[in-house]
Amino acid sequence: MYASGRIGLKEFETDMPPSTVIEDNIAYLKQGANLVSGLSTDLYAQPSPPVFMSGIGAHLRHCLDHYDQFLLGVDTDYINYDHRERDARLESEPAYAVTQIERIISGLQAVNPERLDQPIQSCMDCGGDNPEPPSLSSVRRELQFLVSHTLHHFAIIGFQLKHLGHVVPTEFGVAPSTIKCEAVLNPTPSSNSVQPSNPVQPSNPSSSSESPLPCAP
Repeated sequence: MYASGRIGLKEFETDMPPSTVIEDNIAYLKQGANLVSGLSTDLYAQPSPPVFMSGIGAHLRHCLDHYDQFLLGVDTDYINYDHRERDARLESEPAYAVTQIERIISGLQAVNPERLDQPIQSCMDCGGDNPEPPSLSSVRRELQFLVSHTLHHFAIIGFQLKHLGHVVPTEFGVAPSTIKCEAVLNPTPSSNSVQPSNPVQPSNPSSSSESPLPCAP
């Protein structure tokens, strides 16, 4: 099992760029914690039909479920992403979600970077009629998957907040390769620090004709 201690708020503030994929994941989780800390319960929990059929909390819960399965399996060299707990409180209680992010960060901090290239097996249901056999992977590759997966859902969260008339941090839910590309194409001063308080600000809502996005699994 992994650590479950609470992290002090000052640990959500980072000045140095991440140096390993472990720290990359921690940095994105801190972004999520800071964003969620500025949301009301209603804004966090309620879906926004017909465009968004899941609430922000449902997407965050889905992300955290995957981190839990990684941490539960990394010491046994077998990760099964289908055995997710799907804790309903994570979908409706933003303060509780922040505590669970802190717990997961503690677990990631306990992962030895020297194990990043250690072989590991991972398993997940890809939708076929027959169960998928485990895939040969590594600790590093699974952490890379978690970065991609988390950013995908964070992008949906950011889009949903904008749809509801709120402004989110510019780099929230944006892939690092996209940020680097845009920095080359449009060089402007920017800050890599995570905004510590009330990052979600209201703006003028705009109409949208997007097709509905699916619920978080």
